[in-house]
Amino acid sequence: MLINGLVTELDEGDHVFQSHSTALKDVESQLRKVIDPEMGINIIDMGMVKSASIDEDGRVSVSLLLTTPACPLWELFEYQVKSALGEGTLVNFVTEPRWTPAMMEEDAREELIRRGMISSGRVALDIGRRQ
Repeated sequence: MLINGLVTELDEGDHVFQSHSTALKDVESQLRKVIDPEMGINIIDMGMVKSASIDEDGRVSVSLLLTTPACPLWELFEYQVKSALGEGTLVNFVTEPRWTPAMMEEDAREELIRRGMISSGRVALDIGRRQ
């Protein structure tokens, strides 16, 4: 979404930045460096970034969906995002919808299946629920 020619958000359905804004592309690039320590995959490909925006004052806000509502690593994710984007970054954690492997980028999901960290049967069930 574009507001006042500056504020842009991630499209939640596709996890793709809509704007051609250099600033948002930089935000996306930096968020791709934030790795889920348990899965070894960046938070964008994991489907954990629900939105990212820059307000009129240049302040970045990021909404993250953790892989489980009780994730003990939330402080680590907040630290990593702020380290990547700047201490003034606002990090919000959302709990809905519940995260499932179906939210992951296909390549990331296939990598976790290859590693045996998730099963292909579980992914099929999650995809079926999503439709």
